[in-house]
Amino acid sequence: LKLRRSMLCDGLGGNWALVAALLPHAMHFGWLMAATLVNVNGSLAYMQRVISGNGMTTAAVASAGVATAIYGGIALERRAPAVALVGTWALTAIAYDMAQRESGDRPGYADDTVRYVKGACRVGAVLCAGMALLAWLPDSVLERAAIELPRLAC
Repeated sequence: LKLRRSMLCDGLGGNWALVAALLPHAMHFGWLMAATLVNVNGSLAYMQRVISGNGMTTAAVASAGVATAIYGGIALERRAPAVALVGTWALTAIAYDMAQRESGDRPGYADDTVRYVKGACRVGAVLCAGMALLAWLPDSVLERAAIELPRLAC
Protein backbone atom coordinates (compact mmCIF):
# COMPACT_ATOMS: atom_id res chain seq x y z
CA LEU A 1 0.00 0.00 0.00
CA LYS A 2 1.15 3.46 -0.74
CA LEU A 3 1.80 5.40 2.45
CA ARG A 4 -0.55 8.29 3.07
CA ARG A 5 0.81 11.79 3.16
CA SER A 6 -0.25 13.37 6.42
CA MET A 7 0.65 16.60 8.19
CA LEU A 8 3.20 18.08 5.75
CA CYS A 9 1.77 16.69 2.48
CA ASP A 10 4.21 17.72 -0.25
CA GLY A 11 7.30 19.28 1.25
CA LEU A 12 9.57 16.26 1.73
CA GLY A 13 10.19 14.43 -1.52
CA GLY A 14 9.16 10.77 -1.31
CA ASN A 15 7.02 8.71 1.00
CA TRP A 16 9.97 7.28 2.94
CA ALA A 17 11.34 10.74 3.60
CA LEU A 18 7.90 11.73 4.83
CA VAL A 19 7.77 8.72 7.17
CA ALA A 20 11.30 9.40 8.40
CA ALA A 21 10.40 13.00 9.21
CA LEU A 22 6.91 12.52 10.66
CA LEU A 23 7.02 9.22 12.51
CA PRO A 24 9.41 10.39 15.24
CA HIS A 25 7.36 13.56 15.76
CA ALA A 26 4.08 11.66 15.98
CA MET A 27 5.55 9.18 18.45
CA HIS A 28 7.12 11.93 20.53
CA PHE A 29 3.83 13.82 20.66
CA GLY A 30 2.01 10.65 21.74
CA TRP A 31 4.45 9.93 24.54
CA LEU A 32 4.39 13.54 25.74
CA MET A 33 0.63 13.35 26.03
CA ALA A 34 0.80 10.03 27.87
CA ALA A 35 3.41 11.41 30.28
CA THR A 36 1.28 14.50 30.90
CA LEU A 37 -1.77 12.44 31.81
CA VAL A 38 0.27 10.13 34.04
CA ASN A 39 1.76 13.15 35.82
CA VAL A 40 -1.67 14.74 36.32
CA ASN A 41 -2.93 11.49 37.85
CA GLY A 42 0.22 11.22 39.95
CA SER A 43 -0.40 14.71 41.29
CA LEU A 44 -3.97 13.79 42.15
CA ALA A 45 -2.79 10.64 43.92
CA TYR A 46 -0.26 12.72 45.87
CA MET A 47 -3.11 14.99 47.03
CA GLN A 48 -4.89 11.95 48.43
CA ARG A 49 -5.86 13.87 51.55
CA VAL A 50 -7.84 16.37 49.45
CA ILE A 51 -9.44 13.97 46.94
CA SER A 52 -11.44 10.93 47.97
CA GLY A 53 -10.77 7.45 46.63
CA ASN A 54 -13.81 7.70 44.37
CA GLY A 55 -12.52 11.01 43.02
CA MET A 56 -9.16 9.47 42.20
CA THR A 57 -10.83 6.51 40.48
CA THR A 58 -13.02 8.85 38.47
CA ALA A 59 -10.03 10.97 37.48
CA ALA A 60 -8.02 7.92 36.37
CA VAL A 61 -10.89 6.47 34.31
CA ALA A 62 -11.63 9.91 32.83
CA SER A 63 -7.95 10.28 31.88
CA ALA A 64 -8.11 7.01 29.96
CA GLY A 65 -11.19 8.31 28.14
CA VAL A 66 -9.59 11.69 27.42
CA ALA A 67 -6.44 9.98 26.15
CA THR A 68 -8.48 7.73 23.87
CA ALA A 69 -10.43 10.67 22.48
CA ILE A 70 -7.32 12.79 21.88
CA TYR A 71 -5.20 10.00 20.39
CA GLY A 72 -8.01 8.77 18.16
CA GLY A 73 -9.21 12.24 17.21
CA ILE A 74 -5.77 13.35 16.11
CA ALA A 75 -5.17 10.10 14.25
CA LEU A 76 -8.40 10.46 12.29
CA GLU A 77 -8.27 14.22 11.78
CA ARG A 78 -4.61 14.31 10.67
CA ARG A 79 -4.59 10.79 9.18
CA ALA A 80 -1.64 9.98 11.45
CA PRO A 81 -2.04 6.37 12.66
CA ALA A 82 1.26 6.47 14.58
CA VAL A 83 -0.31 8.77 17.17
CA ALA A 84 -3.13 6.30 17.87
CA LEU A 85 -0.66 3.39 17.95
CA VAL A 86 1.32 5.19 20.66
CA GLY A 87 -1.98 5.60 22.52
CA THR A 88 -2.62 1.87 22.16
CA TRP A 89 0.85 1.16 23.49
CA ALA A 90 0.55 3.54 26.46
CA LEU A 91 -2.95 2.42 27.48
CA THR A 92 -1.96 -1.25 27.16
CA ALA A 93 1.05 -0.64 29.42
CA ILE A 94 -1.15 1.02 32.04
CA ALA A 95 -3.68 -1.83 31.84
CA TYR A 96 -0.83 -4.33 32.29
CA ASP A 97 0.43 -2.40 35.33
CA MET A 98 -3.07 -2.41 36.81
CA ALA A 99 -3.33 -6.19 36.20
CA GLN A 100 -0.08 -6.68 38.14
CA ARG A 101 -1.45 -4.59 41.01
CA GLU A 102 -4.69 -6.56 40.95
CA SER A 103 -2.85 -9.87 41.21
CA GLY A 104 -0.80 -8.58 44.15
CA ASP A 105 2.55 -8.51 42.33
CA ARG A 106 2.79 -4.76 42.93
CA PRO A 107 1.43 -2.66 45.77
CA GLY A 108 -1.05 -0.04 44.74
CA TYR A 109 -4.61 1.07 44.80
CA ALA A 110 -7.81 -0.45 46.11
CA ASP A 111 -9.23 -3.37 44.13
CA ASP A 112 -12.14 -1.47 42.61
CA THR A 113 -9.89 1.35 41.39
CA VAL A 114 -7.51 -1.11 39.75
CA ARG A 115 -10.33 -2.99 38.06
CA TYR A 116 -12.01 0.16 36.70
CA VAL A 117 -8.77 1.73 35.44
CA LYS A 118 -7.62 -1.55 33.90
CA GLY A 119 -10.94 -1.92 32.07
CA ALA A 120 -10.98 1.69 30.86
CA CYS A 121 -7.41 1.39 29.56
CA ARG A 122 -8.13 -1.89 27.78
CA VAL A 123 -11.19 -0.43 26.06
CA GLY A 124 -9.22 2.72 25.18
CA ALA A 125 -6.36 0.67 23.74
CA VAL A 126 -8.73 -1.32 21.50
CA LEU A 127 -10.45 1.87 20.33
CA CYS A 128 -7.10 3.55 19.60
CA ALA A 129 -5.97 0.52 17.60
CA GLY A 130 -9.19 0.64 15.59
CA MET A 131 -8.82 4.35 14.92
CA ALA A 132 -5.19 3.82 13.86
CA LEU A 133 -6.40 1.24 11.36
CA LEU A 134 -9.05 3.62 10.03
CA ALA A 135 -6.49 6.43 9.70
CA TRP A 136 -4.12 4.11 7.81
CA LEU A 137 -6.62 2.71 5.31
CA PRO A 138 -6.50 4.16 1.78
CA ASP A 139 -9.34 6.42 0.64
CA SER A 140 -10.55 3.80 -1.85
CA VAL A 141 -11.23 1.28 0.94
CA LEU A 142 -12.93 3.89 3.10
CA GLU A 143 -15.15 4.97 0.21
CA ARG A 144 -16.26 1.40 -0.48
CA ALA A 145 -17.13 1.01 3.21
CA ALA A 146 -18.96 4.37 3.18
CA ILE A 147 -16.66 5.76 5.88
CA GLU A 148 -15.87 9.42 5.53
CA LEU A 149 -12.75 10.84 7.15
CA PRO A 150 -11.36 14.34 6.65
CA ARG A 151 -9.55 14.76 3.35
CA LEU A 152 -6.12 16.27 3.44
CA ALA A 153 -5.91 19.57 1.61
CA CYS A 154 -2.71 19.03 -0.37
